[in-house]
Amino acid sequence: MAWRIEENVLRGEIDNRVRGRITARLWFCGHEDTPMDILLQGDAEPDLHGRIITFTNPDPKPGLPQGLRLEQRGHAGHITASRKVKIPDVPLDRILEYYKTGKKLPYHWGNVLYFEWFSKTNGRVVIEAAYNLSISTDTPAWELTSEEKAARDAELAAAAEESDFITIVRNPDFTGDADLQTGLPDDWDDDESDDGENATR
Repeated sequence: MAWRIEENVLRGEIDNRVRGRITARLWFCGHEDTPMDILLQGDAEPDLHGRIITFTNPDPKPGLPQGLRLEQRGHAGHITASRKVKIPDVPLDRILEYYKTGKKLPYHWGNVLYFEWFSKTNGRVVIEAAYNLSISTDTPAWELTSEEKAARDAELAAAAEESDFITIVRNPDFTGDADLQTGLPDDWDDDESDDGENATR
């Protein structure tokens, strides 16, 4: 079971400008004087290779996850700022209402930050949220070779074919939503034919 800490994060930064190493810091709402310091072996996904990204949470909740060490050391998991998910146009606490009644869920497609790592002290930690993102526009400090990129694209395509869940994250436009982050099966009739356009009720 993973630690899910996105709701308490106020802001943060992820730096993958050195290949094979990721450094990051997270500031928690109400605890801004004591940021989490993260040092990981490995790399982010290609969209963040050689870059630094900063982000802010438009709707943070005060708190510091109990038992989570502020010094994190371990290995990088999936880290990307271009994970495409469905962001509902209704509060999350109403999603089950749509699912049970068979009504079309109004949503829009969006990119979210996905930050996963495997800590030596706390195990798997995940942030997946529609934060406000800012990626450095400088030339990346390093990039994959064409051969490495082709091999990685093949791996991602194979993984996508095996996935049968859609990730839905909280829309920050709805403050005070229930604490919920879920995956719904692809066979739920939510107007998949819209190719990324807003579904209608």
